[in-house]
Amino acid sequence: MMRKIDQAHVSGRVLAEGGTVKIGTVELHNRTDDIMDTILVDPQGHYSFHLTPGKWKLRAWDVHGRRGEVTVELRSGADAAVDIELEP
Repeated sequence: MMRKIDQAHVSGRVLAEGGTVKIGTVELHNRTDDIMDTILVDPQGHYSFHLTPGKWKLRAWDVHGRRGEVTVELRSGADAAVDIELEP
């Protein structure tokens, strides 16, 4: 018998000054603030992570040095849409 994998999904866009960021990075942190993964946004500013349920922190920045951060609590089997707004 196969064991069911407990998963959740978070995705969204990185935004700045009313639009999407075309070149940016999203960093994934766990509860103890360790860096777990780092990805680049696609040309439309989208990012996506498949994760285990729990509390996660997303930090983002763009090529202009603008930064943003959000925390998300993911439940088993849930899909969360979370945009990250960068500070000017």
